[in-house]
Amino acid sequence: MNRSGPPAHEPVARLRRVGGASTAPRHEPVASITGAAEPLTADIARRTHRYLLQMTIRVVCFVGAVAIDHWTRWLLLVGAVVLPYVAVLLANAGRERTATPDPFVAQQALPAAPSPGRLPGGTGGPRP
Repeated sequence: MNRSGPPAHEPVARLRRVGGASTAPRHEPVASITGAAEPLTADIARRTHRYLLQMTIRVVCFVGAVAIDHWTRWLLLVGAVVLPYVAVLLANAGRERTATPDPFVAQQALPAAPSPGRLPGGTGGPRP
């Protein structure tokens, strides 16, 4: 049985070097996802929870205004009237933008292309 290439018992790194590919570690910047925004489902769940909590407080204000015969009745009624407006504003506020820098790596400019005369096998003159 005739096999070409290195023997099977050699390390993988050796096999890669023989094939011409470099196994040297690259020191290129890696994109970070730690600055990623909150997932949309988590954002919607948080806003829904906050809205339901505020509407529960509104119901408590209405029940308290009916049950209490004191000057605080008017404060509870004002709370029951103002809370829906505030709750809708906060529920529709949406996702907040952060002031953190962009986690992606900046684009690097490509070097200038070599002139035709410097290309391997080039004639140095214009092509027909």
